[in-house]
Amino acid sequence: MAAWDSLPRYLQKTTIAVSATKDKELMYLYLSPQVTVSDQQMQELRTDLQTAYPGVEINIKHGGFGHAKYRLYNDYKGKINAIGISNPKGPCKDRDGCFDFFTNVKWKNIWHPD
Repeated sequence: MAAWDSLPRYLQKTTIAVSATKDKELMYLYLSPQVTVSDQQMQELRTDLQTAYPGVEINIKHGGFGHAKYRLYNDYKGKINAIGISNPKGPCKDRDGCFDFFTNVKWKNIWHPD
């Protein structure tokens, strides 16, 4: 069994976006609305991340509109120059339209598939 398969289901349906301003490092997570996540699991995830990444601003959202990269961009527009994402297929082209959004704001996609 691959390590990914041993993760709780709600973490298998999570995307992560990271960036940094002049003053701080940022990590945004988006947990899919397709999975159930309890308040306790959310708090444990936040605590684990804060322990593993001290000093990094952690922002977690479960469901609703706004994938991690989109929310990070909107919260720090003009203060960041790049966003790293965890999506193995590159920027999403689904109903949330992240790919189109970033094309429209003139950000370049430098994703390189293996």
